[in-house]
Amino acid sequence: FVSNTVGVSDLTTLLSNANAYKPTTPTIPSTTLCYFGVIDRDGYLVTEDDAGVINNIVKLSGVTTIASTDIVGI
Repeated sequence: FVSNTVGVSDLTTLLSNANAYKPTTPTIPSTTLCYFGVIDRDGYLVTEDDAGVINNIVKLSGVTTIASTDIVGI
């Protein structure tokens, strides 16, 4: 889990930041399965599978901080 509460200007930048945590070798599982970022006053929780492929983007309106303990299963 990575939480980055420094706001970015758009979803493309947020996803680029999330992708920075992907493994560089496809055979190595990703160690980051959840990434949280902020655009304006809304948070976005990005999840990825073990290969580092983004499979969910959840907008959390009005949420600008989050902890791993706020997510069930982490």
